Amino acid sequence: MHIFDELAAREITSVDLGFARYSLRIMETLHVDEWAHTDTDAHEICLRCDLDDGPAREFLMHELTHCVLEVVGYTGQDDNKLHGDTNEDMTTTLSRGFLLLVRLNPDLMAALCESDA
Repeated sequence: MHIFDELAAREITSVDLGFARYSLRIMETLHVDEWAHTDTDAHEICLRCDLDDGPAREFLMHELTHCVLEVVGYTGQDDNKLHGDTNEDMTTTLSRGFLLLVRLNPDLMAALCESDA
């Protein structure tokens, strides 16, 4: 099932990040040459509706990683890399790593998400 259909079937329309709830928006168009975008001021994650399932999942994880980095204080775009990788560099690397971990270990990930609490 396409991730957008899965989100709709589960009525998932937002992501709770503790300090804010980010809306998930599936849109026809975004800014020029964008497939996905996170607006940390408006608390929105936007994804283009014409993405195939695989790229849509990767872009969603990428945008969620941006949000996680924002939560832990990695907010600046240090384009000169004076202080190491930029938020975008870290987001790309971490989101790919997490997707690999999740895809190769589905039972472990399901167990981690299950809770009696």
